[in-house]
Amino acid sequence: MGFGVWGLGYGVGADWLAMRKRLKAPISQTVINRFAIELKKAKAYGYTVDQCLAECVTRGWRGFETQWLVNSSQNGQYKTAAEKAADRNASTFDYEKARDF
Repeated sequence: MGFGVWGLGYGVGADWLAMRKRLKAPISQTVINRFAIELKKAKAYGYTVDQCLAECVTRGWRGFETQWLVNSSQNGQYKTAAEKAADRNASTFDYEKARDF
């Protein structure tokens, strides 16, 4: 299965496949079609396919609905893996302030 059509990196795609296999959740055409619909919705909210499938892997989701991410990000329940990484990168250690301490 090629992940290029979804604009997906190989690592996340392989992880998603491995997770689906581990959960004994076969990937049928119906699964692909439903994911495609939801991924298109997610794109409208600014999420990439890579981010969506990474969340599926991280949270062990067999399925995916865009609204899960949207609802959670609006009420602050959780941040996506990409949002957490951005937060970590934004809060870098300030060596100048540490030196004056």
